[in-house]
Order: sequence, then C-alpha cells, then structure tokens
Amino acid sequence: MSGLALVHATKAERVEAILREGLRTGMAPELTLDAPWTLDWYEANPIFVAFADSPFMEHLAAAHAERRALVEVDAHGLDLVADLAALVDTGARVGEGYLDWPRGRAPEALRPFMDEAGGIEIEHLIDPRTDACAAAIRVTRTAALLADVPPERLSRLPDLCPPAGLAP
Repeated sequence: MSGLALVHATKAERVEAILREGLRTGMAPELTLDAPWTLDWYEANPIFVAFADSPFMEHLAAAHAERRALVEVDAHGLDLVADLAALVDTGARVGEGYLDWPRGRAPEALRPFMDEAGGIEIEHLIDPRTDACAAAIRVTRTAALLADVPPERLSRLPDLCPPAGLAP
C-alpha cells in the first residue's frame, strides 16, 4: 500500500466480504459508539477509520471481548472528514449545528477555529477542504469517509485478537 494508510476495524467474519466488495457507506456500524445524532450531519453511516496510534485503536486493543479484524485503507486522495463522535469523546458538547467545549478545555489545535462563543460549526468539521476538519482529524486521530472505498484500496492486517484458544 502506498499513500496514507489508515485502519478500519470490523468483525472478523466480515473481512473477506470487505476485501472482495470494498467498504460501503450506509452500512450499520459494528464497532462505533451509539451516536445517532451524527447522522443529521453525515446523512448516512460513514466508514470510520483511524491512525494506528489513535486512542480508538488503543481502546479497541484493550477491550477485545470479541475477536476483531483490521483492514488497512489506502486513504491517499480520499476526502476525510472529522469523526464527530470522537470529538465528543474529547469533551465537546453538541449544540444546534456546532460543537463546543467547556471554557478552557477545547483541544489546543481546534481553538483557532472556534467562534467568540467557543464553538465550531459542524459543517466546517465535515468539509474536507477546511483547516478545522484537518485539525479535528489530527486531534482525534480518527476520521470518517463519506464515500465508498473500492477493494483495490484495502488489505488485511493481522487480527487484533487471535482466535479463541490461540491466545498466549
């Protein structure tokens, strides 16, 4: 794989179909937090991806009650937008069309994009052309893809958890 390599986590039994058919938006989320409000902005369930060093990947590795599988996504040239639910995990509150943080608690990288009331309009966070969107992705180390990813951009990574009975 060349370019920007990100990781998509899924259930192990889904990997072969994903590698054959690609990743598709609109599918029911398998491993994401329950945040239905995000669909008001994404319009369909996006494809969530993460950098290998993201807190999400650390959490996934620590909470491996079920076997998980990882797919590498060559995201070079794809439009990445902010993972809104992950921004809420940083302490953001959801308002009418914006996210804000309690005074002084916003991630430093996002402060230049906040308005005088301390909020960032969500439309700026899901517009891949904005600096606010890029900063949000750097903060969470996760992103959402709003378009399908063809199979030629995907490859299987080693399983996050070995099959039952094979763990050391």
